[in-house]
Amino acid sequence: MNSLLVAVNAILPITVLILLGILIRRKGYVTQKSFKEFNWVVFHITLPLNVFMNIVQADLSTIVDLRLSVYCFGIVMGFCLLAMFFLRNVKIDEKKKGVIVQCMFRSNYVILGIPIVQSIYGDGSLGLPSFLAAWTVPFFNFLAILVLEHYSGEHADLKHTALRILKNPLIIASILGIAVQITGLTLPGILKNVLSTINKMNTPLALFVMGGLFEFRSLRENMKLLSVITVFRLIVVPLAGLTGAILMGYRDVALVSLLVLLGGPVAVSSYAMTVEMHCDGELQAQSILATTLFVLPMFMFFITVMGQLGYL
Repeated sequence: MNSLLVAVNAILPITVLILLGILIRRKGYVTQKSFKEFNWVVFHITLPLNVFMNIVQADLSTIVDLRLSVYCFGIVMGFCLLAMFFLRNVKIDEKKKGVIVQCMFRSNYVILGIPIVQSIYGDGSLGLPSFLAAWTVPFFNFLAILVLEHYSGEHADLKHTALRILKNPLIIASILGIAVQITGLTLPGILKNVLSTINKMNTPLALFVMGGLFEFRSLRENMKLLSVITVFRLIVVPLAGLTGAILMGYRDVALVSLLVLLGGPVAVSSYAMTVEMHCDGELQAQSILATTLFVLPMFMFFITVMGQLGYL
């Protein structure tokens, strides 16, 4: 199917950029210190800009499906809370727990969602995936900050935690983007072109930096955790979410959008946030790479089965 070719074209560059960062770091062309400085740039500049532009450019005029949004919210929060509940008495580092919980709900929807829906149903089908992107981007970021703050080991009073959240560049970017959408403001042409050009840096730079900071020494000790993360991220969460949506009567564009939202690989943007908030960056990077490598066969499986059952 053409949709699978689109998925390959979207996922292959992600893998190559990560591997390029790993290679350049191992060859010693760029130091670890420099990669950490680049990660600061990603978290404080390019990633917030990416969040802002995704919200501002989302076309919400075509469709606003509050019922589906409430359902997605319930699935995401459900798996987040279930993961936190089952991890309470598990004897692993708290900073690893933060990564595991984040991986349960935070997918690479922004990069993969709209292209895959567009390839199957055409340009006229982008209202729903754009609407989902508009609210899931700020919601995922806000929820991830709460989770990582909880497991970072730097617990503080409620006021201090609230201030840290409000000062987070991604939350600020989300608030600004939502404000622009609500007020209907239009960015001046020159400013929009400048921001769009800078925004194009985000994904390749984030992937390259993640590869440069990738550590193999903990890969073996994290293998069991990576297996659990991959199975839940690519199989359990989407299976539960799609089953419920089908029973609710959703078909076609809604199901493909949910497949990528709930069953896509772990979000690339989660790495920079994890590092900056002092959780386990190594496990986060490994989770992104593992789920990215295995997502294609899982997409193929779900799309084929839903197509055969007449849901697509």
